[in-house]
Amino acid sequence: MKSNFFFVFVFSSFTLFSQNRKDLLVKDSLTGEAIDFATITSKGIEQYTNADGKFNTLIGEKICIEKPGYISNCFLVNDNLNVVLLSPKIYNIEEVIIEKYPSILKNAFWNLEKNYSFSPYNEEFDLRVILRKNNEINKLEDISGIYNRKLLFATNKIEYPKENFIFQIFNLRKVGIKENKIDYEFFSLDKLLTSFASVYVDVKNFNFSREETKTKDVSRLTFNSKKQDTKGYYYINNEDFAISEFYIDSKMNNSEYKKKGNIEYRTISYTLNTFFDKNPSVGKYTISSAKLTTIVEIKMPTGNKIQYTCEYNYIGRNSFNNLKINSNVSSQKDIFELRGNYNESLFNSNKNLSLTNEMQNFIDKARNSPKNYEVNK
Repeated sequence: MKSNFFFVFVFSSFTLFSQNRKDLLVKDSLTGEAIDFATITSKGIEQYTNADGKFNTLIGEKICIEKPGYISNCFLVNDNLNVVLLSPKIYNIEEVIIEKYPSILKNAFWNLEKNYSFSPYNEEFDLRVILRKNNEINKLEDISGIYNRKLLFATNKIEYPKENFIFQIFNLRKVGIKENKIDYEFFSLDKLLTSFASVYVDVKNFNFSREETKTKDVSRLTFNSKKQDTKGYYYINNEDFAISEFYIDSKMNNSEYKKKGNIEYRTISYTLNTFFDKNPSVGKYTISSAKLTTIVEIKMPTGNKIQYTCEYNYIGRNSFNNLKINSNVSSQKDIFELRGNYNESLFNSNKNLSLTNEMQNFIDKARNSPKNYEVNK
């Protein structure tokens, strides 16, 4: 935690779309909930649904919508279509096997060097960071850039290098409310991307259940902690033993407060969901998307409690490219303290970082109350 705030706000505007475009909403066919970060592909170009499950596309365009755990849906966009439903993959379970240390997980770790890159590679990325204070947006940051990563996973024999990343930011925008009493400390880029790849769990502390499916192409390995309130799962390919998805949700409602100045704080929730896709040209898996959410509870001297929910949404693209990287930010610095160029037209054309209604309302409030925000274009 820090002692004071310094936030930067960069105004942005929506692109005005012609009448042959429209917004579509993607929902789960069973729950009716919006599906965020689903992949939409059209003519080889990808975009993703935003946090509200929405995206914009051309009428008459043939598109395919995909997300791990759902059946893909390909169709021609027509003017009457407003909502697209994705059906979850309902696995027909043949049997559930209870294991202390599942053999398929051993195989997944044994095959890390075969399935994932253990040499430096480049990847472009889009990152959105949202901080909510008592459920209201308090800060918003979007980053587009490229990085070189020396090592994706550390093992018992191979440690992370001291300088594992080199970053170049192409485009950056930030919005933040001025506050005097509390400053939220964000992850650094290094810590964040390292956390996305943290797929290890201590097997001694968990009970595992392996679900075999009739398709035989993938296994779902669920785990639950023996002492703490932690649960999660792996999706592991039965052919090459690659981890295609990792999820962990840990609740820490009984954790002790730490003291900083005249306030006390503690982390009460940590949730991570990471997806890995195989690059066909090199035959290696990289992080295609990830979402990390933390909830921090702060107790003020008055006894009042404030809850901060921080959400990091990441999309990786164009991995193993040969682009030259000119480092222009520190990988060790608090993400919200980073500085970078802002290009409005690039953000308007980046569908991965389109603004939701909630975000646009936040921006509008900043425009109407400039004294409560600090602006730097």
